[in-house]
Amino acid sequence: MLRRSKGTTLAALGGVLVLALTGCGPTSTPAAAPTPTVDAASALAAAVAKTASVDLTYVLDAGPDESDINGAYDATSGVAVSSTMSDGQTTTFTADGDSLYLAGPSDLNGLTVRLHASRLAPTNPLAMFADPLPPATLLSGVASVTLHGDTEFTGSIDLGKITTTNDGAAALRTYVTTPAGDRAAAVAFQAAMNADGYLVSFDVTLPNVDNGKDAEYDITFADFGKDVSNAVPAGESVIEAPAEAYNQS
Repeated sequence: MLRRSKGTTLAALGGVLVLALTGCGPTSTPAAAPTPTVDAASALAAAVAKTASVDLTYVLDAGPDESDINGAYDATSGVAVSSTMSDGQTTTFTADGDSLYLAGPSDLNGLTVRLHASRLAPTNPLAMFADPLPPATLLSGVASVTLHGDTEFTGSIDLGKITTTNDGAAALRTYVTTPAGDRAAAVAFQAAMNADGYLVSFDVTLPNVDNGKDAEYDITFADFGKDVSNAVPAGESVIEAPAEAYNQS
């Protein structure tokens, strides 16, 4: 769920798993003047909590050379389903906080591969898919924030202060914190909410996660309260991932 020029391949499964990564930083237009009379931290926390409490859809920007990742989050089940196209094939990622399920590439022959989030290597980029709602996890580590106007935020995240509630979120925290080094304590972000108080965008540049290069995570949310019904795959078509899938980087 990061951007770069090439996709990430899960070679052990023979499936192309597009993971958008790029070295670009946020490109949003400058924010309006700060509004010091509003408690920015409380406003952002409220927007995150409100957003995480409802069904919604999202689009993760994959940059100009890749297909965007589209998905939907079911607040009742806590399951997110995302999909993207690469080389003419659709790959689907289903995350419930404990496991990540991958399906779609023809080489899987109709099977779904299950990975346990707790077993992902610290450098495995699939951690970005293992957390059903990564922005909520990342924003739990906000170190400073300013509200500009009524709806726009800028600030920094201390990756070491991120709190987690499931194995997927813990894998995400490890993945973004491990390569950040001394930059982990002040990672700049931008976010915006709409007039109803829902988070509509989140943009953060994560230090060194793309083989030592910075990578941008840029996501937008919509359709708040839309009826989404997601469930994890089940049945004989679900198989366990091989060890190689956990150890990729």
